[in-house]
Amino acid sequence: MSRMETLRPAARAADRVLLVGRAQGGHRAEYLSFAKAITGGRHGGWLRAFVQRGPVLVLMIEDGFLLFLSLCLWRAALGRRTVGFLFRPLPALRGQTLRLRCKRRMLRGLRRHGNVRCLTLLPRDLMEGGGLIADDGIHDFQLWDRPVARPVSHALRDDIRRAARGRMVIAAPGSLNALKGFPEFVTAFRDSPALRGKFLFAGGGRVAPGLEPMSAVLKSSGGFCLPRHLSEPELAAFHEAADAVWCLYDAAYDQASGIYGRAVQRGCPVIVRRGSLLHRLAEVEAIPHLALVPEDLPGLTTAAIPAPDPDAAVARAARMRHDSLERLDRALWGAAG
Repeated sequence: MSRMETLRPAARAADRVLLVGRAQGGHRAEYLSFAKAITGGRHGGWLRAFVQRGPVLVLMIEDGFLLFLSLCLWRAALGRRTVGFLFRPLPALRGQTLRLRCKRRMLRGLRRHGNVRCLTLLPRDLMEGGGLIADDGIHDFQLWDRPVARPVSHALRDDIRRAARGRMVIAAPGSLNALKGFPEFVTAFRDSPALRGKFLFAGGGRVAPGLEPMSAVLKSSGGFCLPRHLSEPELAAFHEAADAVWCLYDAAYDQASGIYGRAVQRGCPVIVRRGSLLHRLAEVEAIPHLALVPEDLPGLTTAAIPAPDPDAAVARAARMRHDSLERLDRALWGAAG
């Protein structure tokens, strides 16, 4: 494989990248599996990371920030490379609690160590002041990790389209919770006959505890809801059935999103919160999108949903892959010689 398909291999097995992160199901398992594929690395725990000779990649700094800090300082003293992904940079960058102010100061301190690299999972320049806490940024894996997305043939896709009866489909697949804007999704559909006349709102995924009544409201209002865990083919079916994918998340959830990434790779338009990082990324990368706040949702009846652009999506993903692998390669191994 070429340099841009995977990262440079370690010269010796003992120097392979060690990947530290929880191996749970869902997106975490996908991140770990893909990171192993592109680095040729192996999965291990924090204790192994302290004695690892080759580079260490911590897949989510937020899983154990003090452990990450200790690991970086120990390994920097030994001249060994440590890289971490910061999934939620904005609280660390802007938060005013004592804990977040301390975290910000410690991240800034780590930037003084040449063998420590902190990377955001969205381009760092999307965040004003992002360079204060991060050395660089890559594009979230789920914006570019797959080959060209081909149309799926799945009964669920056909069920959603039949339920739409010629209307456009706004799909909200994945976790159905408050941070993902599920209450606003349901309420807007329930309260607007005009929206119900033009669109089918379709939700699918595990419903957060306490929000089960919202799934019933969506169904009783004429929407489509599959309130359970979705398999990968079912997630793809939701994306395939959609004219636009719901990514209008709560303001507190201003970070990378796998649902957004999968939609972007398919060329499907996304509905994002105006002013969010996902909105800025959509503007910078010319991703088909609508930028709204929940109060704007009734206006969807007169809004023009952008047309999908699969060809542009393929070119965009290839460019993101090339750029992200170059940056991650440099973070793990230093400048190419």
